[in-house]
Amino acid sequence: AFLAKAMKDGGVKIPVLAIGAIFSPDDAERLLSEGWCDLVASARAWIADPKLMTKALHGKSDEIRPCIKCMRCLDDYKKSNYFSCSVNPEAGRELDLIHWRQPVESKKTCAVIGGGPAGLTAALTLAERGHFVTIYEKTDRLGGQLNIAGIPEFKRDIRKYRDYLIHKCEIHPSVSIRLNSHISPDELQKQAYATIFLATGGQPVRPNLAGLDSTRVYSAWEAFVHPPQGNIVILGGGDVGCETALHLLDSGAAHVTIVELQDTIAPKAIFTYRMALLQRMEGRVQTFTSTEVLRIVSEGVVVLPKDGSESLLPADAVIYAVGTQSQLPAAFATLPQAVLLGDCHKPGNLYTATRSAYESAMQVL
Repeated sequence: AFLAKAMKDGGVKIPVLAIGAIFSPDDAERLLSEGWCDLVASARAWIADPKLMTKALHGKSDEIRPCIKCMRCLDDYKKSNYFSCSVNPEAGRELDLIHWRQPVESKKTCAVIGGGPAGLTAALTLAERGHFVTIYEKTDRLGGQLNIAGIPEFKRDIRKYRDYLIHKCEIHPSVSIRLNSHISPDELQKQAYATIFLATGGQPVRPNLAGLDSTRVYSAWEAFVHPPQGNIVILGGGDVGCETALHLLDSGAAHVTIVELQDTIAPKAIFTYRMALLQRMEGRVQTFTSTEVLRIVSEGVVVLPKDGSESLLPADAVIYAVGTQSQLPAAFATLPQAVLLGDCHKPGNLYTATRSAYESAMQVL
């Protein structure tokens, strides 16, 4: 938008259009009223929520599903000529869903265990289909891993999406929310729910390394909440490890090093996002690829490059970011009417959590 304003201020007479992550109707109105531009355009916002303008016109801007700027829509379109979206599970398959979507035969009462993105998506989909839903969340807040993922300022759009999901569930009359709830499988059975959706999420994988129990060693999730200072070594160069590195530097860490066993970092990240991630890391984060971590010692981390000898990477703190594993209490897995969602079923990302929740909820007729 600042580029459009520069053209207007420079005397351009023809209409000037601003585009680029303008997702909020309020932002669009402000740009127009303050003379930054004559027109506002957006694309990704409409993929995230095709009803954007209808909601704005009816005074429901707070119910617009926000784009998180992950670039999945663009990258998937390049591969298949179909859009997809991390927050809109219907994107790119609208015509298919016309035939796949079946009307609800009768209103059912369902339970959702876990208030993360998968659980909230399932609850909202069920309620909008006409069912009654109770969400049981063991902590004092909804959001799950979105509460951690949205901490860095460069991931602030995650916070907006989290707030959207929570707000939509809170205002829906068919959704009941129980926080600080440690409901047991036996209690769930007594409630006679038609379907129980298990969305208990995941937890960080702990690598089997000597020295991991040191008080100077943290998971990436812990480091997001309480960033350590000084010289930091991160074990794992996936997108979580890379984002952790940037967050620690933004939080005041003196130096951050990533050690990755594979020959590249963030290999599973969405292509366009990965390019931006690597660009942001360039010159700021030291990386060692094709390098094995042998052990953690008091001075730091002992590593072994693919073609080299053992060496020590000094560290004041060590962070492990080597993946996520399912967190499913065994007692819940035996419930006959249970359906597993998101990381609870198979560790993935926001896209897989949203899709699995939507598709499972749609099958409750």
